[in-house]
Amino acid sequence: MILVIYENTNRNTKFTKSIFWVGYVEEIRRDLLNLTKEELKSVAERYNSKVPQPLNSQFPDRVKKSTAVDQYTQRKERETTNLYPAGEVIINNK
Repeated sequence: MILVIYENTNRNTKFTKSIFWVGYVEEIRRDLLNLTKEELKSVAERYNSKVPQPLNSQFPDRVKKSTAVDQYTQRKERETTNLYPAGEVIINNK
């Protein structure tokens, strides 16, 4: 691991020094360049098996987009029911 200390020259910030660990980048680079194609393929398969299913597959009763657009336009074309006008409140102060 490599420790990098970055000193901030902007005095308006709360922290003037930041610490970064960048050794993991070197490890990733070494692994990518030293593995064989078969090993890379097995690693990719292992991580791809952990990827969750897309969210749209979790909602089987989801309406198709074209149907939803048609329903939306029909809803907007409908006439809305006019409500009674707001009444006045009269308070008798005797």
